[in-house]
Amino acid sequence: MHNALSKSSLLLNKNSPLPSLNNAELEIVLKESLYHSLTNLIYLTIKTSDRYKELIHHPAFSRLKNSYFMTVKDNMLKQKEFIDISNAFETADILMVPIKGMALLFDVFQDNLSRPMADIDILIKKNDLEKAKQLMQGLGYKAALGNFSERYYTDYYHHLPFFKASMVELHWDLAVPRPNKIILPELWDRLQKIEHNNAFLNILSPEDTIFSLALHLRRFNTPFSLKPIYDIYRIMEKYDKEIDWEYLSKYSGLNRLNSIIYYSLVSVKTIFEYPISEKELGMFYPGILRASLLKLFINRVKNRGVTRLIKSASFRKYAYIFLRFLLYDRLWDLIKFIILIPEEEFSRFYSIEFPSKVSSAIYSLRFLAMPFLALLDRFSKKSSI
Repeated sequence: MHNALSKSSLLLNKNSPLPSLNNAELEIVLKESLYHSLTNLIYLTIKTSDRYKELIHHPAFSRLKNSYFMTVKDNMLKQKEFIDISNAFETADILMVPIKGMALLFDVFQDNLSRPMADIDILIKKNDLEKAKQLMQGLGYKAALGNFSERYYTDYYHHLPFFKASMVELHWDLAVPRPNKIILPELWDRLQKIEHNNAFLNILSPEDTIFSLALHLRRFNTPFSLKPIYDIYRIMEKYDKEIDWEYLSKYSGLNRLNSIIYYSLVSVKTIFEYPISEKELGMFYPGILRASLLKLFINRVKNRGVTRLIKSASFRKYAYIFLRFLLYDRLWDLIKFIILIPEEEFSRFYSIEFPSKVSSAIYSLRFLAMPFLALLDRFSKKSSI
């Protein structure tokens, strides 16, 4: 089993020779890549290898191929939809930039459009929010608030979701303001332009893109996911010597992000063998205990995979909590996160129906209820992703 899992990490690294794979091993690789949302990378690695003809008849490979072409088709449609929105914002003189997956499609994935994404994320300035809302509605988009109020989204999530052909999220911050608001005062002055179909689009600087992607690592459900890590690797690979390490270090420290940036960079270096010097890593050093534990888990993911995380929802929760502890620079930040966690996120974490009277009651007593909920989790059934 461990041999097959180590082959999974080899397939992610274009500098490593393609390992031999039987069908059972390819199935394991497929499950691992699904967890990381990197099936398209695995497909492209195999397709461009000299062993493509040997592996093309594997049943698992046909699923990889189908996933790749479905993603490319979906991304082409989303990209066109974004261009229409971008043109409307430009006409209305509202400054905006794509972030996350959409930005990466125009930047490091423009050659194959293979990076999967669930929605279109747009960053605007907070004082343009009302104009942007009216513009989205004028374009035929409907607010997609679900069971929540607009105020709930603005207070807790700092974005508003809209839907037409795709889900579009209007953000005015790179991340939710928990446990602290992320402050990047130079962000809008550091935008850069990128060419697309003989036109130019604004995108974030490589450094602010790295911040955006690293903050995504705090999301629940997929601890130790390599998707954001691979995105950061592609950014660093493209911009290489242009990376402003002083800027990264300055605002990483000010926003208490050293642990999460350190984790991201060590993962890029370990998994994808990108050359990052000890001096550069040292700019984000989170202390000997955190650094040692983060390196331990990164190497475990590389050498042994994430099979246990895939099989057990309960284990994923414990891994998520522990990783949260390691990715915050201060213990107080984790405590603040628990104190400020919204009811919806708390209920989702503990698989409690929301909204309901039960979820509200448990949430109001969450500090007393959490030990009992954790005990219940130990006896929960295993689930797969």
